[in-house]
Amino acid sequence: MKTPSSLLAGLAFCLVCIASGPVRAQAVVTACGTDVASGGMNLRSAVASGGKITFECGAAAAQIAISAPLTVTAPTQVDGDKKITLVGPAGGPMFNNSSTLTLSRITVLNSAPGGTGIIRGRQGEVVLHDVRTAGTSNAYVALTLRADASIFSGNGVKGGGAGVIIDAERIQLARVVFNRNVDHPVGGGDCRPLGASRLVVHLR
Repeated sequence: MKTPSSLLAGLAFCLVCIASGPVRAQAVVTACGTDVASGGMNLRSAVASGGKITFECGAAAAQIAISAPLTVTAPTQVDGDKKITLVGPAGGPMFNNSSTLTLSRITVLNSAPGGTGIIRGRQGEVVLHDVRTAGTSNAYVALTLRADASIFSGNGVKGGGAGVIIDAERIQLARVVFNRNVDHPVGGGDCRPLGASRLVVHLR
């Protein structure tokens, strides 16, 4: 018969196994310049696999041009390490999202005439941490959007009619700044602060 101590040890081992679970491998983008760049792992291939995505594009800041919308169907985190700017595409949004997409420490902009924002997906969840969104009309469409320590600046087109930067059913904001935007900050459903929130809106 097993002793109580051995039963507890076995239970603890099982809990560790359950909590850990399978971990998706991290993808490192080494082919920069565009999302379909050759010579290594590019952003399009990394997004197709999901999981955490980081970049090795040199020590200096780098810009990656998106040629067509990137499709997210599994939980994905894109971490730019405060060095990466994603730009484009000329047609459609930057991401079509039907899962959970997290952007971290990155700048995103889509000012192309045919561009339709950064992330689209009425059933998707979007998480923004330390993200700068600039020069984009109707940037985000989601079921849920949570933003922390992020800046939304210069979004919308003067004379083109005001859109909405964040259009979601549930919106949570903390330490967020809206600065000199033509588009309205938020629209959709329920908007509330996350904890000790600081929501600052600078009118143009």
